[in-house]
Amino acid sequence: MKIAYIMLCHKNAEQVNTLVNELLKNDADVYIHLDLKSNIRDEIIKNERVILLDEKECYSVSWGGNDMIKATLSLLNKVKQSNKKYDYVWLVSGQDFPIVSAEEIENRLSKNSSTNYIEIIEDSKEYNRYNKLYEIWYPKWITKNNNFIKSIKRIYMIITGGFNHTFKIFKRKKPIDYNFQFGSQWWTLTYDATMYILDYCNNNPKYLKYFEHCIIPDECFFQTLFMASPYRSKRKTNLTFVNWKGDRRSPSTLTIEDKEMLKDKSKDFCMARKFDFEVDSEIIKTIQKGK
Repeated sequence: MKIAYIMLCHKNAEQVNTLVNELLKNDADVYIHLDLKSNIRDEIIKNERVILLDEKECYSVSWGGNDMIKATLSLLNKVKQSNKKYDYVWLVSGQDFPIVSAEEIENRLSKNSSTNYIEIIEDSKEYNRYNKLYEIWYPKWITKNNNFIKSIKRIYMIITGGFNHTFKIFKRKKPIDYNFQFGSQWWTLTYDATMYILDYCNNNPKYLKYFEHCIIPDECFFQTLFMASPYRSKRKTNLTFVNWKGDRRSPSTLTIEDKEMLKDKSKDFCMARKFDFEVDSEIIKTIQKGK
């Protein structure tokens, strides 16, 4: 079972290197995109199985913006350029960490070797609320996190039809003849599924361009293409546990207090996020000892 881990990271070289060493316990290569704003490039571990993208291949990533997608596509292009044949491509962040052993990861993937793991939100009651983030045009600055911008965004949503509806006049022409699909950014897809998505994007640049004026495009872009692909019939939910509490722009940071919860979640998930050495490094040490 050969895995290409593609990693988006921006800080804390020690934590990133700890994660990389853990991932290399599998038959795996790790491809790393480092945010252009980061200053840890020279500290990233040197290993023939670790491929750090050149700065010219990287982007300055911001919350809710399209550069997150561009960074992921850059990683996928690097995987393709390697000419290596992987079984799976697994998207992780530098603040993820496996909550099961490398052997258990391989066992779970091997049992369902053609299955794709990606969350697709299928609750029809929530569909229109998610769809609103993608069917109208948004200026890029609307994702900024301050009260003034939040107020402008709320007014804009109301003017265009409300939070769960859009007046026809404001709807943009979709870039694909398929309904938008939504779910967690973090997925584990078969190599063939990721190459299908990558080839589509490389051959249809208008698809990527459309998402330049959406909110949180990384939670729709890949999900929509996957569900429009011939691989959609072999799917289970994603393998990365994310601890969301309340109405947050980012998930809760996991600490030693979450030890028992993570032990329970390991029955269904292989990875968890997010961790932060600057907040609590003990939880990762505890997970490593428990494997």
